[in-house]
Amino acid sequence: KSGAVWTAYPASPRVVEVVEALEDQRQLLAELQAEAGMGAWNDTLLVDLRTAGIVEAWAAGATWQQIMADSNLDDGDIARLLIRTVDLLKQVKWAGDMLPHLQATAKEALRGMDRKPIAEVLL
Repeated sequence: KSGAVWTAYPASPRVVEVVEALEDQRQLLAELQAEAGMGAWNDTLLVDLRTAGIVEAWAAGATWQQIMADSNLDDGDIARLLIRTVDLLKQVKWAGDMLPHLQATAKEALRGMDRKPIAEVLL
């Protein structure tokens, strides 16, 4: 499948609001990474609002079949998106000393995210 990304799951207003609120910090981090010779990593700082709704739908309990039917993305692209999100949530959960204010939220999000078929993938 190619072309524009289509999904029946738009990002929620809250997610859009938070991503917009973090934009200044994202730009600052991108500048610092570029100055440190790590500018190639800057693309990893972007949140693609076109696919954020898929993550929200999955966390809310949408089935794999629903997600696949409600998007024009390949199953591998969706799996990669969800696996990376689960991986990040696990890192936040285990970084409790550094991110104590996010640990409970990460644990809660993992309950909805880390399920079959995504939970079956070994990283």
